[in-house]
Amino acid sequence: MKVLVAGLTHMSGKARQTGNDYSMHRVHLLSEQHQVDQANRVLETVGLNPVTMDVSEKCFVKFQAFQKEIQFPAMLDLEVETDIMSGQPRPTVVDFKAPIKQAS
Repeated sequence: MKVLVAGLTHMSGKARQTGNDYSMHRVHLLSEQHQVDQANRVLETVGLNPVTMDVSEKCFVKFQAFQKEIQFPAMLDLEVETDIMSGQPRPTVVDFKAPIKQAS
């Protein structure tokens, strides 16, 4: 799926309540907003909508390897799979097509 990627983040640490280690990789997208006009709800939109999705650690490392070739925000073709977390389906970015470097 081709989307406008604003950037990526990695956050890690220890959970306060459990003391368990955590590591979260996220990709931040900008997508078109779709207006809704229904009897019980109206959503008016202007501009782009920020969306955050999980990204696999392997894909995050690949993004890091190409960070000099990618100028964010960047239109990229992402491969997304659905993972089940806490019984809920969650889309996870697992790969992307590397940008082709233009000859100077």
